[in-house]
Amino acid sequence: MAATMVNLHLKICVAMMFYFIALPSAAFAGGKCVEGTCEEGMGKLIMSNGIVYHGNFKGKKFNGKGTMEYPDGAKYDGDFTDGEQDGYGKMTYKDGSEYEGEWRMRKRHGQGTMKYKDGSEYKGTFEYGRAQGYGTIEWPNGKSFSGQFKNGQPVNTPKKR
Repeated sequence: MAATMVNLHLKICVAMMFYFIALPSAAFAGGKCVEGTCEEGMGKLIMSNGIVYHGNFKGKKFNGKGTMEYPDGAKYDGDFTDGEQDGYGKMTYKDGSEYEGEWRMRKRHGQGTMKYKDGSEYKGTFEYGRAQGYGTIEWPNGKSFSGQFKNGQPVNTPKKR
């Protein structure tokens, strides 16, 4: 079960790298403003890579509340700071997995909950995209592990509960 969760976690991390690379830090990186001015206040920007941002702008960057929709169907709804996912938000990935919690510089960072497509769920601390520190993972078969995580992995072998 732990190996399945690890493999799924790695696949999601690879998918997330696409989103972070594809997301420009400046609002006008090859995009077209279709609502508002996309400089200050509310606006909607369609980027050349197919990503659509709808939300607040400040200084031609995504700032405040907004929604980012990706061409593959993934969606982020939450806070942005200086053009990056930063603060609190929810990301729904194309495979149906979801993360809701704190973000820093486009990565899961702080307290959050990751619900994987296989039905397992991790609640706890993230650092720069990985489970790190105290958390709990629950698998669909009813087994769980609570304890320390390092680099996305449980520090000790999960015990049956």
